[in-house]
Amino acid sequence: DSVGEGDVCIPILDAKNYHKEMWNPFHDYVWGGEIMGMKLEIESADKEAYCPGLDCAINCNLALINVAKSTPIYDGGGLHRHFNPGAGAISPYHNGTTMVTRTIP
Repeated sequence: DSVGEGDVCIPILDAKNYHKEMWNPFHDYVWGGEIMGMKLEIESADKEAYCPGLDCAINCNLALINVAKSTPIYDGGGLHRHFNPGAGAISPYHNGTTMVTRTIP
């Protein structure tokens, strides 16, 4: 079974390079970008995925694991990243479904 409707995942790319001295408010709420399927955005290894919603709660309370995170689906919504200016306004990573791994009381 799945929980929720599936989260959108927002790539955070190269944050350490551009904000060296700044504290990252997303630090405790992000997943590794490559684990979440974000492999082609940039050549840097500094890729993180911010998935607001249920997956943020899961990522910061590992003691209560009874659900598992899946990789979001890449879908550009029919917009081409090189030709459609609106493509930059959305994240192409959607439907990061959370699956139940054991009974939730």
